[in-house]
Amino acid sequence: MDKPVHISPMAFIGLTCVMVASVRMIPDVAATGWTMFFYTLVAALLYGLPIALISAEYACMFPQAGGPELWMTRALGKNWGFLIAWLLWAQMFPGVVTQGSSMAALLGETFGIKALATNRLAILACILCEYWTISLLCIHLDMAKLVGKFGVWLGLYIPALFIFSLGFAALIKLILVPGIISGIQQVSGQQVPEIQQVSGTILGPFKAVELVPSAADSGSLAYFSSILFIFAGIELSSVYIPRLENPRKHYMKSIMAALIFTFLFAAVLGFLVAAVVPKGTLQLNNIAQAVALFCSVLGLPDWVWRLFSGITFFGIAVQGSAWAAGPCKAITESAKRGMYPPSWKFWKANKYNNSKAVILTQATAVSLVSCIYVLMPDLNSAYLLLLNAAALLFNIIYIIMIIGIIVLRIRQADIERPFRIGGKSSGNLPLYLTTGILVLTIVSALIGEFAQCSLSENLVTLGIVLIIVTIPLVIMACRKETWEIALQNPILA
Repeated sequence: MDKPVHISPMAFIGLTCVMVASVRMIPDVAATGWTMFFYTLVAALLYGLPIALISAEYACMFPQAGGPELWMTRALGKNWGFLIAWLLWAQMFPGVVTQGSSMAALLGETFGIKALATNRLAILACILCEYWTISLLCIHLDMAKLVGKFGVWLGLYIPALFIFSLGFAALIKLILVPGIISGIQQVSGQQVPEIQQVSGTILGPFKAVELVPSAADSGSLAYFSSILFIFAGIELSSVYIPRLENPRKHYMKSIMAALIFTFLFAAVLGFLVAAVVPKGTLQLNNIAQAVALFCSVLGLPDWVWRLFSGITFFGIAVQGSAWAAGPCKAITESAKRGMYPPSWKFWKANKYNNSKAVILTQATAVSLVSCIYVLMPDLNSAYLLLLNAAALLFNIIYIIMIIGIIVLRIRQADIERPFRIGGKSSGNLPLYLTTGILVLTIVSALIGEFAQCSLSENLVTLGIVLIIVTIPLVIMACRKETWEIALQNPILA
């Protein structure tokens, strides 16, 4: 069997960026208005940075295959490794659905079929077609290499360049010519009001006091969890550590570069979108809406934003392949340790360490979760609900990772740590401060998330999370020692 090709540090940075940053999240940032800078900075410094530091210490201690599943197995035991692998895998179900929901809008913009952005069945069909396609590709191709080389361009760099250049030009024109009228545009099936000046947009006139959230504008808190979610998953590229050139040297640098890029990406593009899109018209699942408005202000032809929509459509699809092939590797490692029934074939992987059984199972789960777009009365509510469910699952994962890193410091103090939070000569205080900040940020985000949603939305979110958390507990309760014994004999398995 051929060995998979090594991934260069630059390709690894691109792969990490693809797994966290996405233009589809920019409307969530823009929706918060001037407070976006506060939220994005807090998310980067108090959420993304602690996660990056914790995962770097883990990864440099255990640069073998498995990522978080291996880390928790070494720190807390096989059951915890199994649980973390499951949660990392299962959070993808609602997370990928939110990603796929933007595909219908982009497809509609590309071909001029506006109804696709708001048609529930069209959104569902687009999610199913997109995810099953990339799942089949992950079974037969080395998607990690393709995503690292090409996905970052299609999914991030080129769409970001479109938004930045067109958005900046549109903003300048609106400022220099305050009386400009773009006319009434049909964008994604909605009548967009005439754009006359910047004060009529999401941002409105600048006021320093609006840079920090206030009790009077508590509605923006509903998006704080979504902004945190932009940085969630920055540790997931660790499953590709065995393929990274000199991981103990390059992993920390790579993940910090990805963190800085993601912060600038979200803050700058979110500002440009909020500065031009009229208040009350923003669609969370349709980044092409903003680009269409940029083109309207600049007097550019329709083919410009349709080209953007087409490129971004394929870019998001390629990004989805990174999620489809990434977290499932941890499930495969758990299966190899006898944590799943051998008959499920989760342990059986190809030369890219992708399990066909795991990938097809997750595609089925994503299909079931995507049905919520047909059941929920409001598309934005469905989008936020699924995003909150994925964010809650990620936060549970990070709490477990915090427990694990502290236990390792106490019980295995002498283990080699090429990277150590606070430095090799310091005690454990820097680690406690880092983990404490992350816990406080998580708790604050959860309070804001549940306080701003309705009771029914909170119940649905908790219901999804409860089901996902309960399944691995049932599997552990039914686990038999013969599962591991069978795996030692491929004929029996």
